[in-house]
This record gives sequence, structure tokens and C-alpha cells, in this order.
Amino acid sequence: MSNMFDLDQTAGGEVAENAPKGARIASRSGGSGMLSVVLVEDSEIIRERLAEMLEGEPDVCVIGQYGDAAAAIDGIRGGDPHVVLLDIRLSAGDGMQVMRFVAEECPHVKVIVLTNYAEPQYRRRFLAAGALEVLDKSNEFLRVPILLREIAERL
Repeated sequence: MSNMFDLDQTAGGEVAENAPKGARIASRSGGSGMLSVVLVEDSEIIRERLAEMLEGEPDVCVIGQYGDAAAAIDGIRGGDPHVVLLDIRLSAGDGMQVMRFVAEECPHVKVIVLTNYAEPQYRRRFLAAGALEVLDKSNEFLRVPILLREIAERL
């Protein structure tokens, strides 16, 4: 049974009726030149903060928000984003499951890990798996829009 849904039927962050549990989908409006981003974070407060921060970025469109690995994988598969902002710890599953999926199935998608667990062993592990960057939420949170602008410039 598939949890696929039409991203264009929801706007402004409304949840599609058949969206995976924990998903929050936004329209992919904005046309060409927009950097599409999926947020994968177990904390709804952090997801909302990221989404609000990225709303101010003219070339960035958040197309999905997920709190667990399975829903995130379904959303990435269906949404084909340019970038995934990924936490290591999720409500179900973990960030490495999502990282492996992206590396194997969607190698064109960039992954930026944003975590409270940015110790060297985690940084090495995620960078080796294909992450573009591993950021510490406590002191590198504001680097996210800077990195996204850099990625958008290369599109």
C-alpha cells in the first residue's frame, strides 16, 4: 500500500488527507529556480522553526516535513527535493536510514545533517555516507540558509 499523495493539492503547510503520519506538506509552487527542501526532524518545534526561517528565503520552498524515517523516505521518493535537512535522531527509525536511502536511490539529492549529536564520530559517519555537511543545532543552526543559498546558486 502506497502513501503517495499529490503535493500540489496542499498549500501553506496543510496536511494531505492520505499523507504519511507525521507529514506536513507544502505546495511546490514557485516554478523553476526554486530550491525544494524536505525537513526531517522529530521535534515539531524545530521543524516549525526551520520552516519559518526558510520562508524568508526567496529561492527556497519547503515541500515536506517529517518526523520519522519511513514517512521521510516516502516523502523524498514522491517529492524529489533538491535538499534534505536531516536530524540523526527521529521519532521512529533514524537519520542514517534516510541517509542510506538518499545515497542509494536519490544520489542527486543533497543532504545537510542538522543535529544535537554533532560529535566527530557522527560527523565522519554521515559525511562518509554522502552528507554534504553536518551541522550542530546548538551553534550552527543559522548556517542552514547560507548553505541553501550556495546550493541554489549552483542549480
